[in-house]
Amino acid sequence: MSLTEEKSAFAAANHGLVYSFLKERELPEDEYYDTVIFAFLDCVIKNTDGDFKARAYAAMAKAADDFSAEWEPHTVSLSDTPDFIRTVEETLADGRDNISELLESIRMKQLLAFFEKNERETVALLLEGFTPAEISFRLKKSCTELEGIMNNIRAKAAAILPAAA
Repeated sequence: MSLTEEKSAFAAANHGLVYSFLKERELPEDEYYDTVIFAFLDCVIKNTDGDFKARAYAAMAKAADDFSAEWEPHTVSLSDTPDFIRTVEETLADGRDNISELLESIRMKQLLAFFEKNERETVALLLEGFTPAEISFRLKKSCTELEGIMNNIRAKAAAILPAAA
């Protein structure tokens, strides 16, 4: 299916959503643009009524996550900092339980990938012990906005970790 003249004009007028999405998700444009633009255009073709931004963001998020899933499982890092590299032998020879720490770190990164940027920021502040009021102030969000973010976090956590429901 191709874009009608009306849909082409709509896509051009809303093209900035693609860049906003990439920026909010902190995704490199050179790696993800081609992937998410097709999801965006698919939304334009299917339906531009209602809350188009929400539908486009959801479609682009799925496309970006699918793209990431193709590559990320093939990469394992023994350190979060690129200037410090340990060999597998060095890690195994160390008396500490670094493998457990590594696996936990990988699990946490995979879990956090399901959350939007504002949700990750909220989770990080909650884990640091901040109260909802302090988080609301720090993130410059109203209490209502923060409650919505927290409801999204709860729903996503319940979907990922059934025990969290």
